[in-house]
Amino acid sequence: MMGPKKFANLTRTQVTEQQQKGFINRQLVQTSQMVKNVANILDSIYPDTRIIETRAGLGMGFRDAFSHLDKTTYHYEHPEFVKNRNVNDFHHAQDAYISTIVGTYQLKKYPRDNMRLAFDAYSKFFEDLKKEARKKDGKVPVYSRNGFIIGSMFNGKTQVNKQNGEIIWDQKIKDNISKTFKFKQYNITKQTHIYDGALYNELIRKHDPKAKLIPLKKGIDPTIYGGYTSDKPSYSTLVNLDGKKKLVNIPVRIAHEIDAGRINKLNWIYDNTKHKKDIEILIDKVPIGQIVESSARGYVSLPSATELINAKQLILSYEETALLSILKKSSTDNYKFIIDNYSPNYLSTIYKNIISKMKLYYPLYSNEAKRFTENENYLLNIDSSEQFNVLIEILNLLHADSSNARLEFGNIKNKEYGRKHREFEFSNSDFIYQSPTGLYESRIHID
Repeated sequence: MMGPKKFANLTRTQVTEQQQKGFINRQLVQTSQMVKNVANILDSIYPDTRIIETRAGLGMGFRDAFSHLDKTTYHYEHPEFVKNRNVNDFHHAQDAYISTIVGTYQLKKYPRDNMRLAFDAYSKFFEDLKKEARKKDGKVPVYSRNGFIIGSMFNGKTQVNKQNGEIIWDQKIKDNISKTFKFKQYNITKQTHIYDGALYNELIRKHDPKAKLIPLKKGIDPTIYGGYTSDKPSYSTLVNLDGKKKLVNIPVRIAHEIDAGRINKLNWIYDNTKHKKDIEILIDKVPIGQIVESSARGYVSLPSATELINAKQLILSYEETALLSILKKSSTDNYKFIIDNYSPNYLSTIYKNIISKMKLYYPLYSNEAKRFTENENYLLNIDSSEQFNVLIEILNLLHADSSNARLEFGNIKNKEYGRKHREFEFSNSDFIYQSPTGLYESRIHID
């Protein structure tokens, strides 16, 4: 029922260099298209490089083993390894770093079993290791409860490559990893783009003589047949408008006409913008997601000409971040017991620390910081689960994305906080252009 070639492929545990390239391409079909594309590019640039996948569970196992939670005091020995997606985006870089650590270790620790590990045959590999351990010592090592890969990294022993005697894991290596995790400078970059998709927002409104609707088709009167409510912006253009530096959205349909030479951009801006004096174009194309920094608003990104979102990454202490992670995974019934292991009013202390950071680093939210300060005392009068929910919503507000927060405590009643919608003025601002790695950037300063 099975040919010899297929049987050989299914039972193979090692590959030759000639087989490696085809294996990489086949294996990566199981993962995202982006990973496949990146792998193909790297494979063509570095033909001698081997691409090894690590199981997602190994990363989490590494964090759990390295951080080491004391379940009697609810404190971590190394809280810097605790993952918390709510605070910032640093965990993406940390996960990538962990993958290189675990991947390199498994290559050197089990060089003969790379194929079995990469082909997701970890369960069979694990069972075979246990059988070998029982034959050798009569029992399975205690450390293997965390898996033979992660367990062997944290069993207190120095691990040596049996083939060449290289030390592949010891306390010095662990100390260096811990030191790296404590670095607080992460280069976080996000792709900017010129949008070239749908021409309009999907909502079609019925005819309304008072509404400014966009015709469904050329020659179709929107006051009779209805129309689209708004254009989709392709990008923005920064202009000097009556002495103020402002952005003007360029709709996708207009951008097409400008590129084709059928519309003059400056003339179109003249006709579609209220102004008293001549208009000067300062930056021709400001892409969606453009980063801008100023003393008035801080570090922000631009989804459109009339919208700002925060782009500043929040940093809390490792202990604060770790406690918030513990509470998120715990039942609310256990909150008081857990928090009692920390200093009095600890959640209120975290709240005050966050407000202090808002005042220093988030001028975009200066009004919100003022309101939160006015309501500090109210936080002491609500239970720990409500305090935790308030903190999570504030973290949503300060996260470097388009998330909004809904807060209701003290005299703050069900108000939505987050992205800002209105026309903005960009005097004394830097428009920042970053390389994909964030290692290089250039700035255009607008006086």
